[in-house]
Amino acid sequence: MNRNKKGQFAKEEPYSRLASLCGFIVIVAGISLIGLNLCRQNKKIEQVEIRQEQQIVEIKEVKEEVKEVKEEVKEVKKDVKIKYAYINGNWSEEQLKVRVETEKRIREIAGDYKYVDYLVKLCDCESMLGLKLKNEQGNYPAGSVDEGYFQWNSHWQKDINERCKYNLECEVREAIKKIDSGGQGIWVCDKHVRGTDNFR
Repeated sequence: MNRNKKGQFAKEEPYSRLASLCGFIVIVAGISLIGLNLCRQNKKIEQVEIRQEQQIVEIKEVKEEVKEVKEEVKEVKKDVKIKYAYINGNWSEEQLKVRVETEKRIREIAGDYKYVDYLVKLCDCESMLGLKLKNEQGNYPAGSVDEGYFQWNSHWQKDINERCKYNLECEVREAIKKIDSGGQGIWVCDKHVRGTDNFR
């Protein structure tokens, strides 16, 4: 307690206690407010961190999508170019579908074979790219049959005819062997196909 001028203890006035109490309340309130603000800041920081994590996830997803698109673009670039299936006839939708698929498969099977255009043209001339897979007319010897995409004769190319007819992959590989060995003259169509692709 405080002393007055006479050295006596002064009585503490009620309003003084009230002022002290109010001051204490103000201090407590200030501390609480600071604590509340800190909580709010922490919450905001947490929200920012969550948003950042979400953005990181979204960026990763976008990168994956971009990667997938690039892969698709690569596949499209690798896709074969159809050059001959659409020409040489007034084809129905179904016929055109067969012709396009046959040319596509020949190019896929042959890969980077240097005479692939000749192969496609030869197949087009012999079987209309898969539309006419069997010929029984005008063959020699009589009774022999030309069959398959490249019309292997059942007499002259009996082995290939039996092993490969109607199997496009097998036929393409056998045709490549014939061409590389200089035996493309077995096909009547050879002389019709030659021109810009005359390689012998």
